[in-house]
Amino acid sequence: MRACPVFFVVIESDVLNRAKALLQDRIILLVGVRAVLMKSDYFVLASVVLSLTLSIWLWFSGYKEAGQFVGLWVPSIIGMGIYIKIALRRKALK
Repeated sequence: MRACPVFFVVIESDVLNRAKALLQDRIILLVGVRAVLMKSDYFVLASVVLSLTLSIWLWFSGYKEAGQFVGLWVPSIIGMGIYIKIALRRKALK
């Protein structure tokens, strides 16, 4: 049985500071995304998850055509959600 070699990596402080700054930017970005979501977005996401779940359930229950039909709702719901969001933003800018 061979022993696994252990590698020690020395990280320069400059590299570590850049990595820390990138991580902080990503955390700020995630917090910013959460602030952008509106109540209607949660409704759209819930509808998409429900449609996808129903589609998968129908598919594996033997109703493959119905599962495909319901599965086609997912991109349509997402598209409608995007359209509504754009329309609401345009209305707010006027």
